[in-house]
Formats: sequence, C-alpha cells, structure tokens
Amino acid sequence: MTTYRAAYIPPEPGSNGVGVLLTTHEHCTLTDDQLMVVVRQVAAANDAEGEIIIGDWSE
Repeated sequence: MTTYRAAYIPPEPGSNGVGVLLTTHEHCTLTDDQLMVVVRQVAAANDAEGEIIIGDWSE
C-alpha cells in the first residue's frame, strides 16, 4: 500500500465510498497553496463538490 500527501473530497458520512482523489502522487511535493490551485482546476473540470481535505491518501 502506498501513502502520499494528496487533496481529496472525503466520502459522505455513512457511505461505503472512499472519497474522490483530486491530485496524484506527482503533486505531493507542492505547497498547500499550489496544491489548491491544481485542486480547484480538477474539481471544476469534473464537477466535483464537497469539502476539500489535504492529507494522507493510501492506495
């Protein structure tokens, strides 16, 4: 299992989902501000809505 810093939208409370990953491993070294620029573009392009979290993501 690989864990890296990423931005994602967590699953809805009570759901069996895993959330929506908005960044990839290649973005893990960006600052929070840089990461949010990427995230806003990805979220808008994919109509993704919800609270955006920056934290550890495991695959």
